Amino acid sequence: MEYHVDFAGAEIYPQGFSAIADRLNDFRGVTMLCDIGNGTMNVMYIRSGKPIPTQCYTEKYGVHQCMIAVREKLMQKFGATVDDGVIEDVLRYGKADIGEKYLTAINDHFSRQERLADDPFLETRERQDAFLSEVKATVREQQIGLGGLAALLQGVQPVPQQNKAVSEEAFDTAMDFINGL
Repeated sequence: MEYHVDFAGAEIYPQGFSAIADRLNDFRGVTMLCDIGNGTMNVMYIRSGKPIPTQCYTEKYGVHQCMIAVREKLMQKFGATVDDGVIEDVLRYGKADIGEKYLTAINDHFSRQERLADDPFLETRERQDAFLSEVKATVREQQIGLGGLAALLQGVQPVPQQNKAVSEEAFDTAMDFINGL
């Protein structure tokens, strides 16, 4: 069995670097080119019109993975599925023909992803804050003042010191963390 295909026409559109290659001289300073596809996102840094080869990479996170993440969040939060077209409308336009609670949840998800991209330590700080809040609540519930806390710690055996040198940088980092509490 043989099949034959006749093409009636084709249009080819440049993507990524090839889409801007003829305009590199227009770029001043540092520019980041992002080519966001269905399954990947290609990133290239350009400095004064010249690509920086050491700062080119591909993230395995594209539109499809974004859709999956939003779908999972909606399932967890509401036990409901939403059509990909609706999620795409929200991604593109910030709105869609959908209930307000779903729209808010989708936009909140995208906003959180932006905050995480801007601040890679956001989740760590949130976990630390939650842990410290639990400690504070326990101290308040038990009405443990500093004297009570000291009494609780009296029975705790100290951990034997090991002769490990601590770098000044590590010490400064630890002190910055403690002072930030």
